[in-house]
Amino acid sequence: MDIDKDILRAVTGPPEDATLGKRLAGADALAVIAEIELSNLQNYLKRYITQYRKQAYRDRFPWVDNIREVGDLALKEDLDNELEGRIQNEQLNRIWMAVPDPVDWHDVAGFMYSPEKDSDLLDDISFKSYLEVVENPEAITIADMHRHRVICISAETDLEKLSWPVYKCVYAEIDRRNKTFLLNSGHWFEIASNYVQEVDRAIRRIPAALALRLPDYNDQNEEMYNRRVCQAAPATYALMDRKTIKHGGGSSRIEFCDLYTRRREMVHVKRYEGSGTLSHLFAQGTVAARLFLNDSRFRGEVNKLLPASHKLRSTDAQPRTSDYEVAYAIVSKESGKLSLPFFSRVTLRSSYTQLQNMGYRVTLTKIQRR
Repeated sequence: MDIDKDILRAVTGPPEDATLGKRLAGADALAVIAEIELSNLQNYLKRYITQYRKQAYRDRFPWVDNIREVGDLALKEDLDNELEGRIQNEQLNRIWMAVPDPVDWHDVAGFMYSPEKDSDLLDDISFKSYLEVVENPEAITIADMHRHRVICISAETDLEKLSWPVYKCVYAEIDRRNKTFLLNSGHWFEIASNYVQEVDRAIRRIPAALALRLPDYNDQNEEMYNRRVCQAAPATYALMDRKTIKHGGGSSRIEFCDLYTRRREMVHVKRYEGSGTLSHLFAQGTVAARLFLNDSRFRGEVNKLLPASHKLRSTDAQPRTSDYEVAYAIVSKESGKLSLPFFSRVTLRSSYTQLQNMGYRVTLTKIQRR
């Protein structure tokens, strides 16, 4: 189990105390397979309640309480009401929109909030663009966001490829009573405060890239930005954006990086819009780096895509990873230090640990969006 990403949703198994039953299972409710005399049922229920209130599980599974889904309906309604009020008052700090599921970005022409043919096609979704098409945004409700949809248009067919309720695309963070609550993919989660602090300490240890001199971002999309960076400094940067490599059979395609430098920096550039997109970026960087280390065929395909000035000396031998840097470069319009959504920070910490274990240098750099 990946204790940074996996969320415990249910438990099943035989209890250590066999007198409690042959098997216990459940999430919000408990199901028991046991031979019980009806007259003794009340005593069994008391024993189950006693077990439920124990916290001995924390000795063996301390990570279970790091992230737990909110099951209290009244609390979920209260959190929805607070979210609704913040959106109505345009208090959008720590509230984002992002597609909730992995998509094949090479077959994405754009997004829209209405199936009408004259609707604007957007490069990405955001609360700003969503509220611009909503009538009376100051009165928008959670029910409206369940009813309204985000539509993904295929680049190949110009037809609807995927769609989601707007509410499922909302990522929000709310702090209250020394607790952090997150809305992600339509579900509210409670995050343990010590876990938040643990993740934040790890993120602060990731250094910024010292050698990269990436310009500010004022482009229509990431593809145009990456191309502009390479055109301005072709001796330094090789364009690898959208140059994918087939791997693993089927339609699986891996992007080595967006920019590759003569200093052996594998630069991954992403515009900061929501938790989902950044989490995908960090995971993608880890997958590409692992394949580059372990798969000579993958290295050979990478070398075919590189210009002569940047080609690898050899693709057969494993690279010395300490000579390479995985550089995450995040585009953000916020002033000051880079601030990431919590689930993105969790994924980044996991990627950082994995890349360090492989021997890579890892950096995190902010690109200012103008």
